[in-house]
Amino acid sequence: MAAKVDLGSPGKFLSDRWGWLADSRLLVPFVLYLVVLFVWRENVFGRMALAASPDMISATALRRIVAGWLEQGVYPFWNPYFYGGMAMFETFQSSWLFYPLTWLIEGPFPDPANPGFYNGGLAWLLFFGSPVDFLLFHHLLGAVGIAFLVRHLGGRGWAQLVAGLLFLLSPQLVVLSDVGHGSKLYDIALLPWLLLALDRALDRFSLGRIALLAVAFSMMMAAQHVQIAYYGYIAAGLWWLVRQVRNVSAKRAASIGRETVTLLAGGLVGLASTAVIYFNTLAYAGETIRGAEGVGWDYATSWSYHPLESISMFVPDFFGFGGHTYWGWMPFTDMALYWGVAAAVFALIAVISVRSWRVTALVLIGLVAWVASFGKFAPILYRPFYELLPLFNKFRVPSLIHSLVLVSVLVLAGIGLQRVFDVAGGDEQRRRAWKKPLAIALLICLVLFVFAVLLQGPVANAVSGWVERLHPERAAQALDFGKRAAVSLVRSLFFTSLILGVLVAVIHRRVPLAFAGAALAVIVLFDLVPFTGRLLHPTSTRMVNRVFYETEMIRYLNGAPRGRLVPLDRSRPLNSWAAFGIELHGGYTGSKPSYYSLVERRRQLLNPNLLAALNVRYIYSSQELQGLEPVFQGPDGFVYVNPNALPRAYLRGTWEVVDDSRQALERLLERGFNPHSDLILDRDPKSLESGGEVVGSAEITLYTPNEVRLRVISESPAVLVLADAFSASGWTATVDGSPVEILRANGIVRAVAVPVGGSDVVFRYRPALWTISVAVTVASWLVILTAALLPLLRRSAYRRSVE
Repeated sequence: MAAKVDLGSPGKFLSDRWGWLADSRLLVPFVLYLVVLFVWRENVFGRMALAASPDMISATALRRIVAGWLEQGVYPFWNPYFYGGMAMFETFQSSWLFYPLTWLIEGPFPDPANPGFYNGGLAWLLFFGSPVDFLLFHHLLGAVGIAFLVRHLGGRGWAQLVAGLLFLLSPQLVVLSDVGHGSKLYDIALLPWLLLALDRALDRFSLGRIALLAVAFSMMMAAQHVQIAYYGYIAAGLWWLVRQVRNVSAKRAASIGRETVTLLAGGLVGLASTAVIYFNTLAYAGETIRGAEGVGWDYATSWSYHPLESISMFVPDFFGFGGHTYWGWMPFTDMALYWGVAAAVFALIAVISVRSWRVTALVLIGLVAWVASFGKFAPILYRPFYELLPLFNKFRVPSLIHSLVLVSVLVLAGIGLQRVFDVAGGDEQRRRAWKKPLAIALLICLVLFVFAVLLQGPVANAVSGWVERLHPERAAQALDFGKRAAVSLVRSLFFTSLILGVLVAVIHRRVPLAFAGAALAVIVLFDLVPFTGRLLHPTSTRMVNRVFYETEMIRYLNGAPRGRLVPLDRSRPLNSWAAFGIELHGGYTGSKPSYYSLVERRRQLLNPNLLAALNVRYIYSSQELQGLEPVFQGPDGFVYVNPNALPRAYLRGTWEVVDDSRQALERLLERGFNPHSDLILDRDPKSLESGGEVVGSAEITLYTPNEVRLRVISESPAVLVLADAFSASGWTATVDGSPVEILRANGIVRAVAVPVGGSDVVFRYRPALWTISVAVTVASWLVILTAALLPLLRRSAYRRSVE
């Protein structure tokens, strides 16, 4: 009879002195680390970056912007480069510096080759200075978190390793790095650690464990993909709910109160520790497309997951594997939400055979997330989330909640695999009860595999017919899509047969458990590693840096008079302009200003009045424009001057009042409006009456993200207009040192009243709730540290008293 093997015990050939090397807490993370080095070897040893996708270029540009201002001793709260100006800190463009893991993982030393990135941290050491070390560390962090959570729930070495591999190589996570969606990966990697900290804290009430739970919540929020972090709170709530049902059935009234306090304390203190970010974000949100009312239903549900696409969880290519091959119901996607067949098999075993409230909690989390992902395809199910959950209506991409489905399934997979190994190492009666069901499952899978092989043609035709009905415009590709689906079905059934074959051999004790565990790990590798080759696109760092090469055009624009640029095409990544200090009419962020979204929907982005009011002086096109004379032309395109542009700062003596900002913007867009003589204000300036022509000047003497200084000379009282975006929160203004009110001009920009003669005007920006939010964050971290250290101090004092 084969002996039961546990990676958590010393290896056969290791002495007692060195047996700790086989402890799964060390060995499993090390094996996962080696897999990372192998799969991402070109990025690690070849020092290559990942694909220069638009999202990655946009994020890199933001890093460079922040780095540039930090070098000048300015921490940028405001971004003057996008949309005529927008909050930078409150929209997560510069607040990544408040993610504590940034400094632990990246390090404290600026990377001279990549402005905005750092060297010398843990990831830099582990991955030998790879350009994508931050991403690789989070892949490893999440995989180790899954392994440790499986260990906490009773899984031993092989179960931990297989579950960790399934996370590490999951296509829906691997692709996030390549397409520049790193913040999603960071938060998903923290989900298993949150559940681990939560379950430990609920198991035993202690200040130290509550402190660790608060840290887990804090790290999720600080990673700043707020949608994934929100899902983490949902998962924690569902985990707590199932546990309370258990407490009620066992009549443990005291446990209900204690565990409720634990969850609330950890969740609220963790949230409060990131108040410096989120208090200010909520204060500014009303000025963006994710304002107080949330995003609209159509926008919020535009990436809904059709229930039939769940086939892709087992047959990855059924609806195409992302990119040009995808033919499902979402606008587009970069990957199939494929678990790996091992995850599906082992998770199903856990659901069927393990009776545990924790399994129930994982199933509930997965089912709730799966249902919520349907979005508009099941409005009766999604509406309660959208309408009732606080702030949920600010999110889009319902399919993103599949991160909870994935984590739940992979942890269940670890539990299921351990269940098989426990049965295999148990008595004959238990094994006998499993032999027949597993043999039947293997036989059915083999029969299906044979039929799938023989019927590939009919299956391909059936799928291609479906494609033609759903997407008639893609009829030419339909047969190819059908063939992909047929081959993918054969592939999945083949791997499932292999896995079931190993399990049958294990239950019959035909192979040692160590061999079976290794075989299953290898099957997972052969199943998932090929997909990493399809999803990862290692790219030379020179290709990435080429986007940020300072061309002659960039030098020309930096030396030209101040004015914003409107690119007429996307031949150059949009945010890359801003990395050189060039201000755009536009930009690429997840929180566009609401006014910009309005004119975009109205197709008025190139309205002459709007361009004039926002000081859009330059027009870029990669192709020559007929009827216009370029002021610059080079290999990368043409630059033209907009003769209608207003200066960045100017004076007006007459105005009309329109107190509604949307109506004022509509008035600005009218053909009869003349931006060179007309002015709209949201209210009359105090102690100033609309008069006649103003003689004077307005000169900008200092321009930084957080402060604008102007020297104004006027022969009569006037209104100074600064063609930078208005914000109801954050900006303050002084005239000769005295505070003045900021007016909304033309529905979108800022203005103040100025007196006769010369005056110094200063606009300053700081997030609206900065002082109080910093105080709350500091106080929360003091609470966390006190709760963590107090038990240690008490224990130390007790030991001294005993001695």
